[in-house]
Amino acid sequence: GHLPNLARIMTEGKSYHLTSTIPSNTPVAWTSMTTGQNPGKHGIFGFLKYDYPTIKVVSSQDNKALCLWDYLGQQGKSSVIINLPFTWPPQQINGLMACFDWAIIDNESKLAEPASVNTYIKEQLLDRIASFHPELGNPDLERYHEIVKKQTQFTLDMAKQFEWELLFVVFMVTDSVIHLFPTRKQMVNDVYRLVDTAVGQLLDLIDMRKDRVFITSDHGTKIFDRAYPVPAFFREQRLLRLKTTPRSSAQLTLINLLRILERYPVKLPTSIKNLYKKITGRQSTRLSLRDIVDKQRSPIFLCDENSRIDVLLRLTDRSIANEDFKERMRKRIVDQLNLNETVIQHAWTSDEIYSGPHVGGAPDIVLEMAENMAADINSSSFYEKPRSYPSLKGGHVRNGILLVAGNSISPAVDRKTAHITDIAPTLLHALQLSIPLNLDGQVLQDLFEPDSTLGKPPKYIEIPTQRSETSDKDLTAYTRDEEEQMKARLQKLGYL
Repeated sequence: GHLPNLARIMTEGKSYHLTSTIPSNTPVAWTSMTTGQNPGKHGIFGFLKYDYPTIKVVSSQDNKALCLWDYLGQQGKSSVIINLPFTWPPQQINGLMACFDWAIIDNESKLAEPASVNTYIKEQLLDRIASFHPELGNPDLERYHEIVKKQTQFTLDMAKQFEWELLFVVFMVTDSVIHLFPTRKQMVNDVYRLVDTAVGQLLDLIDMRKDRVFITSDHGTKIFDRAYPVPAFFREQRLLRLKTTPRSSAQLTLINLLRILERYPVKLPTSIKNLYKKITGRQSTRLSLRDIVDKQRSPIFLCDENSRIDVLLRLTDRSIANEDFKERMRKRIVDQLNLNETVIQHAWTSDEIYSGPHVGGAPDIVLEMAENMAADINSSSFYEKPRSYPSLKGGHVRNGILLVAGNSISPAVDRKTAHITDIAPTLLHALQLSIPLNLDGQVLQDLFEPDSTLGKPPKYIEIPTQRSETSDKDLTAYTRDEEEQMKARLQKLGYL
């Protein structure tokens, strides 16, 4: 077959349909996987953190829950964690933590703990290893090959240099190729083959008769052929109001004209581009709602992420509305959204899908779009009906995959369903470690042979699962320039 190593795992072990988070975006999904907890307990609800009026890109500093490697460290076990999204800045753990795809790359940046590994990364890997840095240009197949090759060799070297009970490595190339080249089927297939070859090399590190391998995605991917401009709905409901200044009107008119022209194979004259830049002060025709919406006159706030809506209702005295009034309005909006069955599969309030001490940072409303439909929250056009969106890149869906093989794994023909939060407690049990009582995920007990040691009931223990307030004091947040750099990456990939 085309992916012989993955096929081997599926044949020799067990596979699951994996249900991801709501929304199924990168920071929410990976953090939920490694903490075993829902976003209400770890505090990450998307790529951005909204502490109005401040909006910042999330980092490892925003994860308020303990992770797999923390529980291993508490029980005297070591981990090697490589390129797990949003673990930058890296924290000190019992073992190694290195992150380069979702990291700030410069001469001063710390990409690994212990710091001694930084020199290796910067001298041997940095020119080719990161796949999520648009400032380096779109990768071609040759660069993808180099990325996978370098990252695989780095993993092999670190696996020999450090002792470990858990080796956790993430290849982001399978995600970036879908976002950047969704219609180039051959390119996508070639990148998956590259990663399958890397899997084969990494399998040589372990003895499947004694060890176990877990292969998982954080979500699935899909090419969406239509998009629904959500702002049109809210403008019709008189919940979003546009700025009416001459400058904002000129910006909107010119941007809409250029966006129409961009749909056709017409090369825009430099004079038009220069005029656009002069009037708008922008290089891109991708317009954020914050540029055109009058926040003082609009009862709701649509965020830059495509699944998040915050209801910042205001009374006539311009103060924030009381909670009862806000709750009634939120329910009204959700009920109206759920009537649009052709474009919206479901709209949730935050308390329907999240629980825990950090729910206060959650969006008021979260959308899951219908089949083949993407949410266009950033639309400046305010169309009233769903429309084709020919330039839309590939996106995420909630259905992913989990493959497991090795010692004490019970092969099975039928494929069952697992939730992404089940992975952390299942890994802890596979390592014969105690599991915190209040994780949301459950051990996948049917994974293990009934008569094996792992077939026995898991051992639970009542221990804290939240980070202390001082545990992240040494982590460095993004500077202003770094914030803009990260937002540029997210925009290029279609997340913002």
